[in-house]
Amino acid sequence: MAEFGTEFGFIHGDRRLRLVGLFDKDNHLASITLIRERLRGQPAREQPPLTIQQLLGTWQGEATTLYPDWRTPDTYATTLTVTEQGDRLCQQLTAGQLDLVSTAQIDGSRLLFDQGRFPIQILLLAAGASVNLP
Repeated sequence: MAEFGTEFGFIHGDRRLRLVGLFDKDNHLASITLIRERLRGQPAREQPPLTIQQLLGTWQGEATTLYPDWRTPDTYATTLTVTEQGDRLCQQLTAGQLDLVSTAQIDGSRLLFDQGRFPIQILLLAAGASVNLP
């Protein structure tokens, strides 16, 4: 096995946000780096970390399934409802025939989804960013 990494980049207006994740030889996360950039000459205004309160509510979206054989993609309307109940975050996602309910323990700036075979965590980061990790 070898060490490896990933990088995701997002652009909005005069800002670019990059997230780099590095993994060790055992496929465990070794580090994450959040890189916040702005166009030269633009003011360096800071954006606060993402909060639980910003996630709450009902979100509308669209999901698209792409196929490797180039057949016509399937597109579905989606609805995600996020609520806070005590020290847990609850979410219900519907997309086409899918109806998924999950909850996470709120631990400061971490959301710990501990149901199922593959527990995950979401870290709430600076500049309104988040990352989903094992």
